[in-house]
Amino acid sequence: MITKEPESQGSRLNTKDFMAALVALKTLDEAFLCYDSGPTAGATQNHKHLHVLPVKSLTNNKIHIHDRVMDAL
Repeated sequence: MITKEPESQGSRLNTKDFMAALVALKTLDEAFLCYDSGPTAGATQNHKHLHVLPVKSLTNNKIHIHDRVMDAL
């Protein structure tokens, strides 16, 4: 997901970002959403965007950090 207006990838998420993310997550049965907010986090594009990955599209229905996320929960 990308913003309509140009924004830096390092900028904080705002209410519009969360509302758009909620629509995407409600639309998909199961999904993982992440925001790489700058080069340290792995962002390679300097425009604000979020990644939404349908779990069904992932190998073994897992993200590469699935076990660490589940352990944290």
